[in-house]
Amino acid sequence: VISKWLKEEADNGRPEAEVMRFMAWTSLRAGSQESLSTTGVEVQSFGASSLLQKHVQINGSQVTLEFTSKAGVAAKFEYDNQELATMLYDRMKKGGFRPTQQLYQVTDDQVARYMKLTMNKTLGLEEKNYSPKDFRTLGARSMTLQAMGEMRPPQNREEFDTAKRAVALAVARGLGN
Repeated sequence: VISKWLKEEADNGRPEAEVMRFMAWTSLRAGSQESLSTTGVEVQSFGASSLLQKHVQINGSQVTLEFTSKAGVAAKFEYDNQELATMLYDRMKKGGFRPTQQLYQVTDDQVARYMKLTMNKTLGLEEKNYSPKDFRTLGARSMTLQAMGEMRPPQNREEFDTAKRAVALAVARGLGN
């Protein structure tokens, strides 16, 4: 229901909805205009709402995102998703294929406000009060299930602890942590 509604909203010119679809597919943070690294040095970091066109490479259905994420960490993510590739290509085309052009002309605050005031209300989800971070949490859960599905069930405590660490690492990599 949410995915269908976001697509309709994005198709009707709501960039906030398109950013939310992007976040749902990629589990990226919403992003902000600037942040401070853990060393206290100001660095430009990026997320779904603040990525520049130069951060996106598309080859058929293959999408590669390379950018500086939270706390100045270099991030690289790869996806095989034709719908995502088409959406990002169309967005870049709207921006005139300029490398320093932001993909979306919205802020993380606008995305959060849109989600709170529009999506939650329209879909009757006010009591749950979903926020953009919930897309990241959903992605982490999906990554957890995928990693667990690729393992054989542990037979003892040692195997369980090893599997738990492997799942945690897989999810951390998938989220760019």
